[in-house]
Amino acid sequence: MERIGRPPKWALQTALAVSLCACAGSREMQAQRELDALAPASPATAGGRRVAPKAGPPRSLEDLLVHAMAESPELEAAYQEARASTLHIARSRRLPEPKLTYGYFIRNVETRVGPQRHRFGLSQTIPWPTRLSAGAEAQSAHARAAHRKLEATRLALRRRVVRSYYRLWRLHHEARIERDQLALLRELSEASRAQLAAGRTTLAALTQLDLALARRSDRLVGLKEGMAAARARLRADCGLPTDAKLELEFPDVTAALPSTDEGSLRAQAGEHPLIASMDTLADAGDERGRSAEAEGLPSFTLGIDYIETGEASQPGVPDSGKDPIVAMVSVSLPLWFDSYDREAEAHRAEASALRARADGLRDRASANVDAALVALRDSARRVAFHRGTLEPQALTAYESVISSYAGGRATIASVLLAQRDLLEIRLEQVAAEAAHSVAWADLEHAVGATVPRREAP
Repeated sequence: MERIGRPPKWALQTALAVSLCACAGSREMQAQRELDALAPASPATAGGRRVAPKAGPPRSLEDLLVHAMAESPELEAAYQEARASTLHIARSRRLPEPKLTYGYFIRNVETRVGPQRHRFGLSQTIPWPTRLSAGAEAQSAHARAAHRKLEATRLALRRRVVRSYYRLWRLHHEARIERDQLALLRELSEASRAQLAAGRTTLAALTQLDLALARRSDRLVGLKEGMAAARARLRADCGLPTDAKLELEFPDVTAALPSTDEGSLRAQAGEHPLIASMDTLADAGDERGRSAEAEGLPSFTLGIDYIETGEASQPGVPDSGKDPIVAMVSVSLPLWFDSYDREAEAHRAEASALRARADGLRDRASANVDAALVALRDSARRVAFHRGTLEPQALTAYESVISSYAGGRATIASVLLAQRDLLEIRLEQVAAEAAHSVAWADLEHAVGATVPRREAP
């Protein structure tokens, strides 16, 4: 029985390279599935089609967020970058193109079996397996980093929209308060003019009241201009046309605190998508270093040549016109070892730099969580204090002064002072409520996810 010998080394390397290409194909499919999972929250599907926003003008913050996620050019750019990185995996795992050669014998080579006239060749280069596998791993990691960057972009966009919305929310409520105060001042002005005619007040007091009316009117005009600018900024953040109609509702803010402990929030912030993208890019740098090292290892080229041979000039020659077939194996000889090592070391240095930046971002993420929690607790306290204590007291004082003024026991100056205190407290309350909502946006951006809430005491 004939003994079967061990397969040659080049055959083993060929089989290994082909199997590694198949593994890289599975990585590509996994990355594509991950990208498809991100597509519903991005401005395009895997096929590049945009997600249609909700019909009709936005009415709530959620409507604005849905529209922003569907129409933001920034988010679309991040999605297409992630998609491109995923599609590039196929290029990184492919073998070099095979070569087909043809040669024509200008002068036929006469052989015993006949003249050689044409030569056909087919060859395939097989790189060292690590060069393909590490390159595919590097591109796969780059694609995963682009996916995390897409998530980070979405988080940043959400925070920006929330901030713009609550800037407009604050201006809207400040304008409402100013209109209410302006209406009260006008009623007071009419009453004071009647008292002036009856000789129960002075022209100086009425002039002081008119001054307060002018200042409040000017303040209201300024707020309207500010609201126009805030609407323009909100449209830009949401990807809305400059003439898009906004029919927004501005509901009251409910003060709330996180139901998750601070340690868990800090740990979650350490896994923020932006940090994860840098960690993954660092992994890609390590894999590129392995691929660069593999360039210093030999690659093999397998080929086969076919030579077309005519009939022999002498009749009766054995094997006359038989075409020879030649199998060929060649090996590359890498010589610039120092260059390959330096390139690999450069990739590893870049990976180390990315990991250091990721560590710095983790430290800042923890600090951002602490700052957002402080702002959240302080704004919740101020909201409760203004609603439960200051606003009722200021309103009681104002009503008492108005009653005394109607009875002739108080002056215009005391009325204006009480009204100013009430106005300032109401404006401070609105500012605290807006700051509380912005603090929530900052916290969820720092954590990188939605944070469960509980009603503040």
